[in-house]
Parts: sequence; structure tokens; C-alpha cells
Amino acid sequence: MLKLIFCLIIFAAGVGVGIYWGVSHPSQAANVAQTEAEDTASIQAKIKQAKIDLLNKLNDDSSGTSNSDFRRMLDNEKHKLQGSDQ
Repeated sequence: MLKLIFCLIIFAAGVGVGIYWGVSHPSQAANVAQTEAEDTASIQAKIKQAKIDLLNKLNDDSSGTSNSDFRRMLDNEKHKLQGSDQ
């Protein structure tokens, strides 16, 4: 119980210091937020490309099989991922 209270106090202090710093240094806070947004966008693009590559690999691997529903599902998923780029 004491550990939980200590963790909550530390969490509250961190949130308070973060809010105070963001209000006191708005330009630096904006730069941090912009950097985080750019990092998030690049990571999401890498994940999306990895999914497309995996779907292409699965589609190529299943080209010899007669499971048309599986291939249709892969193609639909790939088109959804590629369509969200536009």
C-alpha cells in the first residue's frame, strides 16, 4: 500500500513538473511535440511498409495454392493499406 502511494506521488510530481515546464517554455515544448509527431509518422510509415511487404510475401507464397478466399483477403488488406497513403 505504501509503495502504491509513493508511486502515485511520484507520478503526480512528474505530471506537475511537465505541465509547469510546458507552460513556462512554450517554444521548446512545441519543438518537442513536433519532433515526437515526426517520429511517430515515420514509425507508422515503416510499420505500414512492413505489413505490405509481409502481405506481398504471403501472397507470393500462396500463389500456388487454390485458396482464392485467402488471396482475396490478402489483396483487400494490401489495397486498404496502400489506399490510406493517398
